[in-house]
Amino acid sequence: MIGILNTRPREQASGLSARLRQAGYEPHEVPLVELVLKSEELNDPGLFNCDGVLVSSPNLIPMLAAQAPAKIRKALAAKPWYLLSAKARPQAEAFGAGVAFVPKQSSLEGFLAEFPRQNGLRLLHLCSSKTRLFPEDFTKLGVTVLNRIVYAPRCPAGAGLALETVWPEVKAILFASGSAVTNLFSVAPALAKTLGSTQGPQPVSIGPSATEALRARGAKNFRQAPTADDAGLIAALNTVTFSP
Repeated sequence: MIGILNTRPREQASGLSARLRQAGYEPHEVPLVELVLKSEELNDPGLFNCDGVLVSSPNLIPMLAAQAPAKIRKALAAKPWYLLSAKARPQAEAFGAGVAFVPKQSSLEGFLAEFPRQNGLRLLHLCSSKTRLFPEDFTKLGVTVLNRIVYAPRCPAGAGLALETVWPEVKAILFASGSAVTNLFSVAPALAKTLGSTQGPQPVSIGPSATEALRARGAKNFRQAPTADDAGLIAALNTVTFSP
């Protein structure tokens, strides 16, 4: 079978690996991102001066559930949640939050196109420094977006050695975030230089942020998923012609 490198965070990797096996690929899991909550930001008394919570990354919810203090979880769940992706709905509901809106097209573009005009709605966007939204994109909707950096992505310990071990076995690498791209180039720069070349694996991006990170580092011949989810990654992977 064709070996595929799954770089999703450890808690999310199994779902993508299962899809890869169903599609006839052999998954190799090397998480390139783990998320760490910045508890001091969550304890700011002014954090909840908002009308609702805007969630752009499904990765945030399990991290909040596992790491945030109980009083913070309760305060967040008491606000209506606005999601960019339907994938986050089951996680949000399991967290105890009421979902006020999720676009049919699961993306920022879908949210901006489908969200009804508001009158001064203030939404708290809990984000990392790499996932901030541009408030001006929302002003035409009557929405004020309040970016608050409450978590940081970092590269898991041992990722460089793990990459060296599996690299000869993989024909493509699936990147679910720009941070995963950044971390690969940081811990395995020599390997990363071969991405998309005849000597290296085919890079596949889940969406614009990962694509931009690949482009900025000179990666060649990358593919972008048609939808920002596991199914989209598999669809993009299926368009690749692999050499024997």
